[in-house]
Amino acid sequence: MPPKENCKATQIFDGDHELFDFEKEVEPMLNVLVLKTLEQARMEVLEEEELKIMKEQKKEYEEIRNAELVEAQRFEAAESRVKAEIDRRGVQQKARKVQRKLAHQKYVSRVMAKNYLAGLRENSIQTLADMSMLNPSIECDLHEDVLPWLKAKIASFTGEDT
Repeated sequence: MPPKENCKATQIFDGDHELFDFEKEVEPMLNVLVLKTLEQARMEVLEEEELKIMKEQKKEYEEIRNAELVEAQRFEAAESRVKAEIDRRGVQQKARKVQRKLAHQKYVSRVMAKNYLAGLRENSIQTLADMSMLNPSIECDLHEDVLPWLKAKIASFTGEDT
């Protein structure tokens, strides 16, 4: 098409080299824009991946921490049960000691009472005979009525059956 000399709308001639060639000049700018856009998109994808990895790591950390917390609570509960058992056994041991001591005191008291009262019957009868207080009928009554009653009382006092 021949150049139009009088056209004011476009005063561009095909052979004019000083003018801007859109096809030629836009390509490097488009390349820069596309590269920057791709780089920005790549950075966003990397950030998303990094956030995803961080969330996964946080979740794993929380699971591990919760598991360790549960384990620690289990150990503390076991330790408190062992401590309670040790305390309970200590109390039982003290109670057994007291019970043994009381049983020993009771046994010693019985032995002492038995030893003390062992010769009392013979000594009492002999003392009464020496004082001429026993005659055959009184002695018979003493042996039949008083002595069994006295033995029963002594036995019930000392806690033995004789």
